[in-house]
Amino acid sequence: MEKRYTQSTHANHNPRHGGLFFMAPDLWHHLEGAYVGDVMRVYLYDDYTKPLSSELRRAVTGRIVTKETFDPATRTTKEITVFPLTPAPDGDYLEARVGRMKFPADMTAKLRFTKGGDEYRFDFTFAESSVDKGPATTDVASLVEVPDDAAEVRRLLRERANLIGELVKRGAFSEVWVPAFQAKDLALALDVRTPQLATARRLQAGSAIERLVRAAWALDAAGDTGNRADVEDAYGNFVAASKDIEQLFAELPGRTGVGR
Repeated sequence: MEKRYTQSTHANHNPRHGGLFFMAPDLWHHLEGAYVGDVMRVYLYDDYTKPLSSELRRAVTGRIVTKETFDPATRTTKEITVFPLTPAPDGDYLEARVGRMKFPADMTAKLRFTKGGDEYRFDFTFAESSVDKGPATTDVASLVEVPDDAAEVRRLLRERANLIGELVKRGAFSEVWVPAFQAKDLALALDVRTPQLATARRLQAGSAIERLVRAAWALDAAGDTGNRADVEDAYGNFVAASKDIEQLFAELPGRTGVGR
C-alpha cells in the first residue's frame, strides 16, 4: 500500500522570516512580525501556514503602535505614536517604517483581516533585529522527564515557572507552551500523591493542580495569539497555582513512583 501524508491545520507555527509568529483569535489567520532595520514587516498566512493570496492580503488593514497610554479609570487606551501598515513594493507583506528603536523593542500590530471585521491586537517584543534564515523545521519537544523524588518534581516545577516568567518578560509568547506543558505534566505527577496528604489538604491540592493545568492551556492559547494582557493574566494564574502546589506538597519529599 502507498503511504500518503496530508498536512493539517495549525501544524507548524514556526516563523519563516526570523520574526515572531502568532495566530489570530479567529483561529484562521496567522501572521509573523519581523523588525528589520527601521521597518516592521507583517507577513500573513492562512491556517495551513501558507502565505495569503494577493486578494486576501489586499483586504487586510492595520497599523503599528510603538507608544500608547492606558487609563485604568476608563479602561481605555490612547495611541501616541502610530505608523500605518502599507503593502511592500513586491506585495509579499505589509510594512511600516517605525524608525530604529532601542532593544528590547516593543511594538503592537493592530489588524483587521476583512473589511468591517474585528480588530485584533498582537504585542511584539524584539530582543534584536530579525534575521531571515528561512523557515524553522523543528519544534522543541514538550516532553519532560518526571523524576521519582517529589522534592525534585517541585524544584522542576519552580524552574518551569521561572522560565515562563522570563519568556513573558521578553515577549517570546510563542515559546511559553513548552515549559507550560512540561509544568502541567509535573503537576499531574504530584497529583498521584494527593491521597498521602492530610485530609484537609487533599481538596486544596486537587484544586491547585486543576488550576495549573487550566493555566497551562491558557498560556498556550494566549501565546499563540500574541496578546500580552492575556498572556500575563494566564501567567498570573499559573504562578498562583504553582505556589499553592509547592506549599501543599512540601511535606512529601519522598518518591512519586511515576518516573518516566
